[in-house]
Amino acid sequence: MSGKIKRVMKNRIKLFTVLFYVVLVSLYATIATSAVTFDHYVGDGAGLSGPHDVDVDGYGNVIVADFHNGRMVKFASNGTFISEMYDPFGYPSGLVFDSNGNMLITDYSAHRLAIFDSNWDHVRYLGDIYDSGKLLYPYDMAIDSSGKIFVADSNHNAIKIFDQNYNYFGQFGFNGSGQGGFPNPAGSLRIAIDGQDNVYVSCWSNPNFQVQKFTNSGQFISSVAVNGSGDGQFTKTAGVAVDSAGNLYVADSGSKRIQIFDSYGNFLETFGTPGIGEGQFSQIGGISLNNNNEIFVAEYENNRISVLTPFLGVGPQGVQGKLGDTGPQGVQGKLGDTGAQGVQGKLGDTGAQGVQGKLGDTGAQGVQGKLGDTGAQGPQGKLGDIGPQGVQGKLGDTGAQGVQGKIGPAGADGAQGPQGDPGMIPAEVSAMQAEFSTMQSQIQALVDEIQFLRDRLPQVNRKEK
Repeated sequence: MSGKIKRVMKNRIKLFTVLFYVVLVSLYATIATSAVTFDHYVGDGAGLSGPHDVDVDGYGNVIVADFHNGRMVKFASNGTFISEMYDPFGYPSGLVFDSNGNMLITDYSAHRLAIFDSNWDHVRYLGDIYDSGKLLYPYDMAIDSSGKIFVADSNHNAIKIFDQNYNYFGQFGFNGSGQGGFPNPAGSLRIAIDGQDNVYVSCWSNPNFQVQKFTNSGQFISSVAVNGSGDGQFTKTAGVAVDSAGNLYVADSGSKRIQIFDSYGNFLETFGTPGIGEGQFSQIGGISLNNNNEIFVAEYENNRISVLTPFLGVGPQGVQGKLGDTGPQGVQGKLGDTGAQGVQGKLGDTGAQGVQGKLGDTGAQGVQGKLGDTGAQGPQGKLGDIGPQGVQGKLGDTGAQGVQGKIGPAGADGAQGPQGDPGMIPAEVSAMQAEFSTMQSQIQALVDEIQFLRDRLPQVNRKEK
């Protein structure tokens, strides 16, 4: 009978352990759902014609490259029209702001960059036929942390680089479909740079490498996804952007959606369907993010800018942080650590540890208290009575809860969780946190049950003997 009891107890321990991990995996999968939603339009009904790109200036205004109208248009963040500018442009196709607030625009049909200051006063042109590093149908550009300008030069099948003083610096890319190639016709080359100065290039005409990742010196690192219509696959890529967590956003104009990948190229989420309604797209041009990681999508066939809420899927790391919430058990284990200090309290009988604290100053007199065995100074030796706290430290010696506290190191991984909270956490996640607290109580009960069963096993073994 005792052998049967042992088997039952061991099976229950295994069952509780499996249930513990099932609960955690289920919770992770629930919290990791997408939070991308449609928010509002900018420029809808404002007479836009084929807007090819969009960006946000230092004041939060939304700037649109209105391709077929040959103009730049400024809107407030809520979509209110502010102003417009004709340079004259041929067809403005891309724009970006540098660290000084200057606006750089790719003028596709004029084969140059047009540069304006923060007041929209013209500064200069760059890359036309009279410059070294001349451009031929430039489509998009991005700027790295040092101020170097990377221009997607479509008909030269290359990314051309200019330094912060607008001097030609170099280029990379070639006409071909291999790694690092942008085959002819190069199509609508789009470009983005992440916080590590890695360069992402979208080129839909390369069937094997529609989105490629390079160092800022042009060395090929990797490609993202493959051709296809499934999740994490592309049919015709367009704009690219990178958020503050390093997640990559790719406009898949062929499939009428935005796809999101982590910095390693792993698929995270997709948003959008074909159509003209909210959260639906037709042909997509450039995309960009503001400081709050809101997503701005230039829809050049629907003639508007769609604004989407931030993607909280940077949250997979954040979810791991939530698992760290089980760390409170580890905190209890840390009470055992205070017990270790209690052991030092025993040294306090000699007064040596007293030097380390304010009480330690009197503890020095406690050393004299040992001489006080003869009398007078001995009463001061009562400072050594702090040692009973050292007895509490023996609770730490029981170690049982402290061992459970080892779950707490998972909480250390959870410290990465704050990266998962770049935006507002939806109300359903708050509800899930409340449910998770209930799960914690249940898991603690399971852990207590497991410990009880483990404590009983030695008794059963003794009975067998």
